Amino acid sequence: MADVMLIGYTFNGVDGRDQSKGDTARDIVIEAYVYNHNPYSLPPGRTMTLGMDIGNKTRCEHVTSRGGQTVDNRQTRIISSWIVDGHATFRFRCPHDKASKKRVTEWLDGANGAKEYVSNDELVSFTSIKAYANFPNWPTTIRYKYVTNADRWITGTIIRCDSASDNDYEAGGCVFYKTKSAVKWQPKVTNKTGRKEWDITQAYQHYWNACVDPDGQTWPDNPGKSLGGCDISGSPNTGYLHKEAKKQAALNQDTTNTKCNRMWPGYASSGDYPKQCDEYPFASTRERTGAPNSNMWSFCPHPGHQ
Repeated sequence: MADVMLIGYTFNGVDGRDQSKGDTARDIVIEAYVYNHNPYSLPPGRTMTLGMDIGNKTRCEHVTSRGGQTVDNRQTRIISSWIVDGHATFRFRCPHDKASKKRVTEWLDGANGAKEYVSNDELVSFTSIKAYANFPNWPTTIRYKYVTNADRWITGTIIRCDSASDNDYEAGGCVFYKTKSAVKWQPKVTNKTGRKEWDITQAYQHYWNACVDPDGQTWPDNPGKSLGGCDISGSPNTGYLHKEAKKQAALNQDTTNTKCNRMWPGYASSGDYPKQCDEYPFASTRERTGAPNSNMWSFCPHPGHQ
């Protein structure tokens, strides 16, 4: 019938959110994009509703207003409208003051395990989200369908929120639980003739070299270089990147800039475009923080607009 792409966002402490509109650090934003419509199974004159279910409503909730505007996590349009603009935004929240007083911790000991209730000092909350489509004026046989084609009672994507004392207590943040972050190595764009072509920028080429050929193609030299955050077949690394604190991330970027200035004096103003010094793993990640001490990273200047 159609494809739906879901992109999720969470916030890091007090940064990245619009407090003037009532956003909190424990908000979850889901952007949905409907595309590849089949005109035979999605007649333009019919109606389709796209919505998001949320689990654990005792601890988490739908955001219903933002900056004085109504937020609707269940959006109904005629198919022709979805074809013209297939974008919808959904917002959720797991407030710290709704977290349970106790939470379950599981202790593993070989093949055996034990569970116990402990004080929920970090104000941990779990929820799940799952997209669905509803067809109000269609036959009942196709009236209600989840995007994943899973049964409606199966748990969707799990989200964990907490407000640990070392991360702006009571502001905290949320993560997509057990979701693996990785760089997608095959970006393509559509040119004016509609033909798919490779779009390889210098930044992309740098990330590729850093993961696929770090010793032969990147600085600094290190015969045994293996970079964190590379989701490459055969790599000993997991592909995970972890968010670093803002102050440390700024120090990481300063270190990169200093290294670039020593390696390529005057790089910022050389060539046809202003340049910036790029690094991998990214300055904003914990994998990057300890990397210069072991030369397990890569840096180079490339055009700033990339």
